[in-house]
Amino acid sequence: MFKINLDKSMTKNLILRSLALVLFMASSAAYAQYTTLKGVTVHARSMLYVSNGEVETETISQIYNCSFKDNILVHNIIEDGIVSNSQIYKLKNVKIYMDGENTIFKMDALSGVSGSTYKYKISVDKDGKLISLLLTNTDDSKTTYTGGITVLKTYEQD
Repeated sequence: MFKINLDKSMTKNLILRSLALVLFMASSAAYAQYTTLKGVTVHARSMLYVSNGEVETETISQIYNCSFKDNILVHNIIEDGIVSNSQIYKLKNVKIYMDGENTIFKMDALSGVSGSTYKYKISVDKDGKLISLLLTNTDDSKTTYTGGITVLKTYEQD
């Protein structure tokens, strides 16, 4: 066994660096906590899109239940307080990653009705708030939804 002699300034510097490293690792883990989610529910309350070169905004009520674990997306459109349309999609190419402090959920959704594939990107900030849900349609047009997000309890738990 050997002994290392450190003066007070070296000891203080070592403690401060160690503390900074621990805080950095803890903050990184906090930001990454959303990457382990098995699913999310997005309640879209507004929709932005481009029509004839103009940006249009609509107030809506739509629910997107995305189960990454079960590979399904359930989309419900609510009109006048009731579900007016509902469809299940099969999820493919699910990717969950960090982009700076934001968590990104990207996926393709295959429609069993039309056979079309739609691309979704859900962005969540470091506090767990929805930044946006971006839908890329089959014609490459894009629609951005804003609203709220919560954790979805999936069927598959492992």
